[in-house]
Amino acid sequence: MSRVDRERWNTKHREAPLPPPNPTVVRLVDHFHRGGRILDVACGLGANSVFLAHHLAARVDALDCSDTALVRLRAHARDLAAPGIVRPIQADLDHPPIRLGMGCYDAIVVVSFLDRSLFSWLPQLLAPSGLLFCETFDSHHLDRVPSFPPEFLIGEGEFLRAFPGQTVLVHESRDGRTTYLGRRSNSP
Repeated sequence: MSRVDRERWNTKHREAPLPPPNPTVVRLVDHFHRGGRILDVACGLGANSVFLAHHLAARVDALDCSDTALVRLRAHARDLAAPGIVRPIQADLDHPPIRLGMGCYDAIVVVSFLDRSLFSWLPQLLAPSGLLFCETFDSHHLDRVPSFPPEFLIGEGEFLRAFPGQTVLVHESRDGRTTYLGRRSNSP
């Protein structure tokens, strides 16, 4: 990721209000295991991280490129008396952070972020029976935002093709977004 991209995200997160958690994460939270370990990829200000940590008593590694977002997330987690439950990690996803550990996450959450290079290594981070939750913009989003870059739109059925070894629990498109929730098989 370029310095310019990182600065653009830092500027965006500097003054932005803390958002609520993603409504689909909230709606599907009962699929997740309590007390597990979760990776929140491109977490931004960490609304999903904080929600999952508190709702599931989970330990969440919150990954983002923006140091500004992570500083704010760290302060927010501290204010909620949850500094050890949510662990902000700065990472450039152009260079996957292998130190996270293969097969150690009970769930991975990726919301409003699409980088197809992640499709090959994210499932490897899941523990057997781990969940992969992805939600991002699809072509119907162009009805609302015609100038949205098409390379950041998920194609029809693309999540299904990207994660063929998983049991699909949810695959739906609504309001310009496609949601995928899949479970890794029990074999490592």
